[in-house]
Amino acid sequence: MNKDRKEELIGCFEGIDDNAKMIIYPLIDNVVFLEQQLDDLKKLPFVNINPKNSMQQKPTTASKMFKELNQQYNNSIKILISVLLKTGEDDTSPLRDFMSIIKEKYAND
Repeated sequence: MNKDRKEELIGCFEGIDDNAKMIIYPLIDNVVFLEQQLDDLKKLPFVNINPKNSMQQKPTTASKMFKELNQQYNNSIKILISVLLKTGEDDTSPLRDFMSIIKEKYAND
């Protein structure tokens, strides 16, 4: 497990309460694990090509695993982001300010 990446993600959640941390920290472990698995899978071929007919191609097991793990990863990231957005409602962040400006712009158009 990549400790630097784990520490980087944990640092994003320093401001949340202890109860939320008990839920978030195991999810961070899963995200770091999934990132490593996805990186490993990227090194493998995703398509088998029939040597006699290059038009015949089949996805490999690695491509199927990548698709499944990537979906799990994306869902986990969405959960982490939603926690960050909910815990930071009182704080003003540059992203939140930018989103407010965009929202106002499109509301007025």
